Formats: sequence, structure tokens, C-alpha cells
Amino acid sequence: MNDGVLNHEDPAAHREDVYSLAEALVALGEGRAAVDLIRREVNAARSLSAAPLTLLRLLSQYAGILESTDALAEAEFIRAEALEIVASAQMTTQDAVEAFLKYGMLLCRMHNYDGAIARLKEAVRRTEELDEIGALQRQIILAQAWRSQAQAFEALGEFSQASNALDVLLNVKRLIRFIVFAPTRGG
Repeated sequence: MNDGVLNHEDPAAHREDVYSLAEALVALGEGRAAVDLIRREVNAARSLSAAPLTLLRLLSQYAGILESTDALAEAEFIRAEALEIVASAQMTTQDAVEAFLKYGMLLCRMHNYDGAIARLKEAVRRTEELDEIGALQRQIILAQAWRSQAQAFEALGEFSQASNALDVLLNVKRLIRFIVFAPTRGG
């Protein structure tokens, strides 16, 4: 690829451009090219010893592209690496929460329900402790985690726990509707 096509002055914008291009390649049926493109960015970040948050975000994008091309085993490996970064850097950010959430959702998709439930419960716990997040974004993350937990519990035959997770999901959805449709104050 011609590196001159992308703006390298702003590294964050460059990463987003690469990710957007990779997504477009996947949509065009060029999954292998998409994976190669984003893998190059990840390898460059690793070789430059990028900041943990930067590497975490790149790994999340990389795993997302892998998942969209059905390379689930490789995506699982990358999601596990992302959680190692979260643990070693002791991250408590929204990116760290989403690392647990996305890994749990992937494990659910791969039928590793026990592993999925553990990651999803951690995503819920961390989301509830997170201060730097808006109310709507918090509820969306919680809804995704509870929905996936319900699916995992149901697949394991734990119908009581699945029902409880669905009850929590319904409450979260009500709160989402309240947040979205609540009249704005002062405006």
C-alpha cells in the first residue's frame, strides 16, 4: 500500500484511517488484505513500544477485523493479549472495560460459555466502577454484557440465571429509553 495516502502527522487519525480502510476491505470481500493492513499497524506499534492504551486500541481493532473475517481463534489470541495489557498497565478506562466486554462476547460466539461469563461479569463490575463515562454509554455496555450473559447461561442450561440476566437486561433497556427520551434540561 502507498503509505503516502494516509496522513501520518496525527497518529490517532492515522490509526482510525487504517481501521476504516480495513473495514472497507472486509466489506468488499478482501478480508485477508484487511487483516494484513491492520496487522502491519499492530506490528509497527509493538516494535516502537507504543503506549499501552495505544496498543490496546490497536489490538481491539485488529481483533475486530479478525472476527469479521471469521478468524475467531486468532481473534481470541489477540483479545487475550489485550487483557494482558489491561492487567499489566492496571487500566481502569472505558477501553479496558470494552476489552473485557468484547472478549466475553467473542468467547460466547465461540461457545466457550464459562469463559464468556467470567469476562462479561468483569465488564459489568468495571463498568459500574467507571466514572469517566456518560450515562447512555454506560447503559449500552451493560446491556451488551447482560444480553451476552443471558445467552451464555441459556446455552449452559442455567435457565434461572439466564432469566435473571434477562430481567437485568430489561431494566437496563428501560433506563436507556429513559435517558434517550428524557426531556433535556435548560434547552
